[in-house]
Amino acid sequence: MAEPSVAPRILVAQVNLADELDSALPLEHTAVHAQVIGPLATVVVTQRFGNPLKEAAEMDYLFPLPAEAVVTGFEIQIGARRVQGDLQEAKTARKSYQTARDAGQRSGLLEQRRPNLVAVRLANVQPGETILATMRYQERLKFDDDSYEFIFPMGITPRYDSPQHPSESQGVHAPLAKADEKIGLVDIQVAVDAGVSLVREPVSPSHPLVLARIDERRFQVRLSAETIPDHDFVLRYAVAGQQAAAAAWVSAEPDEDMFLACLLPPRLEEDSQPAPREFIFVLDRSGSMSGEPIAQARNALRACLRTLNPQDSFRILLFDNELEWYRPEPVAVTQAGLDEADRYLAGVSGRGGTEIIRAIEAALSAAGDASRTRYVVFLTDGAVSAEERALERVRAMMAGARLFTFGIGPSVNRALLSRMAGLGRGRAEFLQLDEDIEGAIIRFQDSVSFPLVTDLQLTWENAKAWDLYPPQLPDLYAGQAVALSGRLTRQSNGPARLILKGQRGGQPVEVVVTLPAASGHEPAIGRLWAQARLFDLLEQMAVTPDKADRLRAEIVGLALAHNLASPYTSFVAIDQEQTAAGEQLKVIHVAVPLPKGLSIEPFRHGLPKLAAMLPSTPAMPGPASAGFGTTVASLARNILSRTGGSTPVSHAKMARGSGHSISESSSMAEESLTSFTERESGLRWLARTQNLDGSWQNDVECTAAALLAFLRAGHTPRSGSFRALMRRGVQWISATRPSGLGAFLRAQVLAELAERSGDDKDRSAAQSARVGLPAPADRLEAASSGAAVPVPQSIQSLDDLRLAGILKAGPRSLPPGLLSGSQAALAQIWAVSLL
Repeated sequence: MAEPSVAPRILVAQVNLADELDSALPLEHTAVHAQVIGPLATVVVTQRFGNPLKEAAEMDYLFPLPAEAVVTGFEIQIGARRVQGDLQEAKTARKSYQTARDAGQRSGLLEQRRPNLVAVRLANVQPGETILATMRYQERLKFDDDSYEFIFPMGITPRYDSPQHPSESQGVHAPLAKADEKIGLVDIQVAVDAGVSLVREPVSPSHPLVLARIDERRFQVRLSAETIPDHDFVLRYAVAGQQAAAAAWVSAEPDEDMFLACLLPPRLEEDSQPAPREFIFVLDRSGSMSGEPIAQARNALRACLRTLNPQDSFRILLFDNELEWYRPEPVAVTQAGLDEADRYLAGVSGRGGTEIIRAIEAALSAAGDASRTRYVVFLTDGAVSAEERALERVRAMMAGARLFTFGIGPSVNRALLSRMAGLGRGRAEFLQLDEDIEGAIIRFQDSVSFPLVTDLQLTWENAKAWDLYPPQLPDLYAGQAVALSGRLTRQSNGPARLILKGQRGGQPVEVVVTLPAASGHEPAIGRLWAQARLFDLLEQMAVTPDKADRLRAEIVGLALAHNLASPYTSFVAIDQEQTAAGEQLKVIHVAVPLPKGLSIEPFRHGLPKLAAMLPSTPAMPGPASAGFGTTVASLARNILSRTGGSTPVSHAKMARGSGHSISESSSMAEESLTSFTERESGLRWLARTQNLDGSWQNDVECTAAALLAFLRAGHTPRSGSFRALMRRGVQWISATRPSGLGAFLRAQVLAELAERSGDDKDRSAAQSARVGLPAPADRLEAASSGAAVPVPQSIQSLDDLRLAGILKAGPRSLPPGLLSGSQAALAQIWAVSLL
């Protein structure tokens, strides 16, 4: 493994605070150009470094990578001279660099410190001189739920180092830039050819974009402005799902072809409920989670709890440098149990160190119920140095459980969390601050609720394949694709076809993809296969250390053959021009900004001092009935004051996303709707306030208004990001037999569901709900029954708001008083239906 240039200064406090020579100033600018074709991304990163000193300097810089990326090239440029990097065995490359550095030659070294972290070192940078360092890497993009995701990591969350294992911290820490220091800005440009049509516009949950559409499948995006590298850039774009996932790419090699195939089994509708399950939610409350990440994690956990079934049970484990169980025994899933858990979670804040090993051991060794399937769910940023020990414990202790990870924060350790989930036969989800939690939660719920695609088998027609990766086909979760790479020879003139067969819910599943003829040599295809094999060899090394020498030799040979950086191969670039030799170079460790949304205080202090700063018993919110009107009114005043007393609902903002604080209780009385920049924000609020039985407020009108909001946003019990929620809500309202306006609204909900789904059973239920309705008694009942009723020109009362919601009138300004008083909850839900 690569050796660090210096040892970290502070272990327990998790962070290197910059000294006199540690500075962000040498890194003046970063330019990112990415080219995406189908599932393959090729990325060129050019960074401009300058020497601010009056003497020659050496620079040391840590750079985060996507979790499954591999570096394929490195070069430096001084003036007009370009120096191409050579890939060498790591020890040889480091010796070559040191020799050139000592001889006064400008030189660069790129080493892999972790699977998602590389180090760049530049020697003999002259005073006032500029050097460009260019790195090239490639990766296969994640494809899930009909969408591709491109990520460019920016920012490094300081990692916690276990005091008992100081060697784990070597080479993975960068100093933090001073608060007032100039930070080199980043420009990102991405050109995409998705291969098939996009079904909607590309989006970024992390940064504002400028989009240029070329045609139905191609587009380009760039940042609307250069940005500080303090949180990951994320780009998502949805495509015509089955066409994109059932596809293959082939490269011609001298004696065979190399191929990459992506296959997505078709979705099957499932109405059955899963068998009783036990969930252990493990929440990271360490210092690196302070600020927005811990608030996001609390919201994610609260949403997770609301996807459980009444026959399930749950436990909550908090960890930092200490462990704390919410309850010593599993908790039954009841409304009272969820409300009590919400009040407990509201008092959880970031503190202490990230002793993830202890948390893994405690969660996986907890006594369980043999009649229940156990799911362990980690919510963390993974900011630890102990990656290998964490993975070793997961390998050793998983037994029959499944492990899922939610990576939460601006710059999370995606490599660690992805590997933990892979070893635990689960999946990893990642959430930026204030991102769509419910979309991730519904994918998690699908994974643990619906039958897996199991017993996967591959067969071939007119071809023979070998050296396939992954070597064993995994079970697949709903909406999850499998990517295969390997070597291939064709056995006849007919088309080569790959056939994937499996079982899901007792039904056969089959996906067929035809491999096109190779049009030429495509090195990227071969590199992807080599990368998959390299990762597999590293995993074998971790499991069978007695074979380490043989496996290491194979890794080195494979990396050198395909020009890939690895733990045992590095790039070195040496300029032949010599500067003054023999100088003792000043070393500048390039500082990085603290990731967005994190607080510096938990990193600034050691653990004993930090623990003394925190309250021993965090304040809990009061009972659900307390302060309802006051809470809503204060939030409303905060919004309405900007518009002179009348705020268009569509232009306001969620409190948690704008820096304001809101209660974390599950009750609508304590987590009150302010207003929203977009419809999805309102839906997320509704999702967190639904009762376990599927209702809102145990009230037909509140429930009907909420369900209409979801239906009009395209969500049904079988489609969209809120399927479990919609299924419960529709079941609850279908089982009620209300009178008056409630009966008309119930019928309207079922009618809009039937229109949206086109399902015969939904049509029948809607027709039955209409039968026996009395004549409308007022304009609200008339509008709900489909009669022609004028849309109110302005909203002055709750009835005006109800009517606007029933008629789908669109955003309207609301008077301040409407969001306070005894009917505030109802008004807030109807307001969401207008978005």
